[in-house]
This record gives sequence, C-alpha cells and structure tokens, in this order.
Amino acid sequence: MLFFIFLPLLVLDLTITAIAGAFSTLYGVIGHTQIIKKLGCFEHILLTPSHHRVHHGSNDIYLDKNYGNPLIIWEKILGTFEVETEKMIYGIKSNAKTFNPVKITFRGWRLLVKDINKSESLSQMLKHIFYPPDWKP
Repeated sequence: MLFFIFLPLLVLDLTITAIAGAFSTLYGVIGHTQIIKKLGCFEHILLTPSHHRVHHGSNDIYLDKNYGNPLIIWEKILGTFEVETEKMIYGIKSNAKTFNPVKITFRGWRLLVKDINKSESLSQMLKHIFYPPDWKP
C-alpha cells in the first residue's frame, strides 16, 4: 500500500494509481484463497493461488519457494519455483512463541542478523545471507 501512496507524488494520474492499487489488493486477496485449485494455462505465467499456497507452506519441499508476484518467470529462472503437489502444511517450521505482530514480522530478520554475527568467516556470513534459511555451518 505504501508503494501506491507515493505514486501520485511522482505526477502519476491519481485514477490510474487508484485502479492499480485496487487491482493489486484484489489480486492479493484472490492469491490467498483455497477455493481456486488450478487456473489452467495461467499456471505457466502468473503466480496463481496454487503457487501462492506453496509460498505459505512449511512442508520441506515448499520451503523458500514461490516469492514472485504476479509473474513466476523469476522463480523459474532462479530455481525457486515449486508446483503444489502434496497436501499443504501451513505455517513456519519453528514456533515464534509470541503473538506480538511486530516481533513476528521481524523475527526472520533478527534470526538472520544473529546468525551473521556468529559467522566465523566472510564465506559463512555470505552463506547465511544467500543460502536457504535452514542452512547451518
């Protein structure tokens, strides 16, 4: 939403900005449904609800997958694309042990910084940043 707030300041048409913001919000809501199973040929191009479910899955096969939106080309190029093939287990691998939304939101970043600070070499530090979240030395 913050992205769309600043667009009119860049002298972009307010109506077009509002329509793009509404479309983006609607697409995000549709992406979180479990009612829509597969979308045929769109499965090859767009991030569909099926692909987005993978993003939220904590199954080992689904970890660190399907971040792109709305196109999945980058997922395919970068090797982070995964098709929904098994029953989804939603959530995270380890419990956050809090209901504080701020702590939950920044938990991943805090854990990454903690791992980086414990790194014994530049190579280890870079691996913590660029390797999958469960990588350990």
